[in-house]
Amino acid sequence: MFSVSIAREKRNRKVFLVVPPVADVTMPVLAPYLLKAFLVSHGVSCHVWDSSIELFNLLTSPHNLQKKVDSRIDHLDGFRSQLVRSGISLLTEYADRIDSISAGLKLLEFLEGRPVITFDGFGVPDGLSTGNFVSSLEKECEFVKPLITNLIQTRSFQIITSERSPIIGLSICFSTQLVPALALAAFFKEASSDCLVVLGGAYFSSWCYDPIKILCAFDAVDVIVSGPGEYALLSLAVGEKPADLPGVEHSVAGRVYIRWPDDARKIYKKMPDFRDVVWRSYTSGGRVAPYSFRKRCYYGCCKFCSGDQTFADGLITQAEVEQLGLTAQLYDLDAVYIVDAAVTPGVMKHIARALAPKAKWVANARPEVHFLDKRLLSFLADGGCHMLRFGFESGSQRVLDLMRKGTNVKTISDIIRRASHAGIRCHLYIMFGYPGETTEDRDKTIAFLEEHRDAIYSYSISVFQAIPGSGIYLELCERLGVDPSDEAKATSAIYAHIYPTEAQWNEIRKYVRMVPEVLGGSSLGNARCYSGRVFADVLCRGRTQRTRPIVVFESCSIDRQFWHKNFATVYYVCVPGKESGQRNIVAIDLARDTALILSGPAEESRVKDLIRVWGGCCDIQTKDIIEALGYKILMMQESGAETILQHFPTFAEPQCLCLVKSNCTVVAKET
Repeated sequence: MFSVSIAREKRNRKVFLVVPPVADVTMPVLAPYLLKAFLVSHGVSCHVWDSSIELFNLLTSPHNLQKKVDSRIDHLDGFRSQLVRSGISLLTEYADRIDSISAGLKLLEFLEGRPVITFDGFGVPDGLSTGNFVSSLEKECEFVKPLITNLIQTRSFQIITSERSPIIGLSICFSTQLVPALALAAFFKEASSDCLVVLGGAYFSSWCYDPIKILCAFDAVDVIVSGPGEYALLSLAVGEKPADLPGVEHSVAGRVYIRWPDDARKIYKKMPDFRDVVWRSYTSGGRVAPYSFRKRCYYGCCKFCSGDQTFADGLITQAEVEQLGLTAQLYDLDAVYIVDAAVTPGVMKHIARALAPKAKWVANARPEVHFLDKRLLSFLADGGCHMLRFGFESGSQRVLDLMRKGTNVKTISDIIRRASHAGIRCHLYIMFGYPGETTEDRDKTIAFLEEHRDAIYSYSISVFQAIPGSGIYLELCERLGVDPSDEAKATSAIYAHIYPTEAQWNEIRKYVRMVPEVLGGSSLGNARCYSGRVFADVLCRGRTQRTRPIVVFESCSIDRQFWHKNFATVYYVCVPGKESGQRNIVAIDLARDTALILSGPAEESRVKDLIRVWGGCCDIQTKDIIEALGYKILMMQESGAETILQHFPTFAEPQCLCLVKSNCTVVAKET
């Protein structure tokens, strides 16, 4: 270990921690800011650059989109040109900035004719993936480089590469960041040949099976660190050579792969240093920050979770919670997302005291009997608790017992009803496919969700994964006779055992699709309610909200798959026709305050173009866009999907739709 005095005496290199695309756009990623706090406390100059959010803002800025339109105007027909120009003029006016970026990304896709970048990753064509891991990475790097070049002209990139011998740490939490991180590493090396590029983060500590192959294939990478990165970066910053660091498992021409000891995590518990955060860049609508007390779940017994059980780090103390309160005051936070796997009810009481009255907060929780206390729930709600995210997993008690969850279905039912009544939003984590789960168990889960849909604000769905180190992983390895240390071979054998045929896998997928069908009308999926996004409606409150229309059009052949993919609620209506007897009408209910009236079947393809650009974004479709396209507008004065047909006037023109309740029949409502 290194003492503070040694570090201060020998330091001679600046450290720049870079968050590569694609990362969270709603709030900062926590890990680099914890690393910065550690390094700064040891006398090392360190700065953090979130290149991911900067790239999103660059690509979707009205100025850059307008330049792209101007360069391609000859290739756009009148409709597309008008649509894009109308959309660009509205990008800065959305109440929720994630919708502004979503709209910009859809415009970019519209202009390019293919997905370019999404919140989940780059639009890499399937054809670039091969059976060879390294070959696939190399091809994908070449594909994303044109997008990454947008970052080269930024002030942050210029500052980093102008520094003498900088250490550049690329913090990779998600697999989607690996390819752009490798592309960025190459650009850093090209611009600053004496820089030292270090790859690390949760991806290499938990998921990456082939770090040595990456090291050997990409010579822009000098060091890959698996495990805690604090002392590895500190060692490099004070002048140690990569080959001299502890834990070196592989070396190639002075470049190394290091597995740092896990117990290094015990050394440091300090507030994150958020001084480099550009808060307005993120999309949550305010100053929202992640925070962590513990890596390890205090329960630590669920068989499907490996947790972080390499050492016991004790329960969260009141002093640590007070440190959270100081962080919120120091950075004037509007909300805090506590990322711990689970927080006890007792600690939540301290959090409510520490953050009240200004900051809202969200935490993960185990549905334990303590949450049945209505006074506790009321205290948490008054103390800023915006949402509790419960590890529900299954509506079958038998499956919960197999998982060794230590929870009870009846208790879960009572907790979410009482929490919802207290004003706390409830998010449920749902899992399908746990070994031993039957169709009857899955039916019980669906039945539970349907029964409690009024109390479930949001949800996320996962399919069982055999996480190396977890109890069920080790149990299955022993049952199948495979070596648990050979993770790639072991997981392959486990999934072949769980899903021996395509039918078993399709069965799980069927139930995954059923959840939004059951909850879609009343609850939000994780795509609309994740990370700092959970606070957006509160932080954006009071701003002008743009509306989304009800789209009504006549079509002889309805493309149901398209409309259901883009909208939550679809009404199928039959209207008597002059010749065929009946005509099909699709009425898609969105905001229930405007309607787009189209003149017949010929309009369907144009509407699809409109929807593909704007349909996936909340509060994006506006009467401004519709009017710009020359369509008729009908303002709806009442809410309620069942009343929409009463408000359509009768048009004299035969090409327009005649929708009067007396001669229309709602055939079916599908969600």
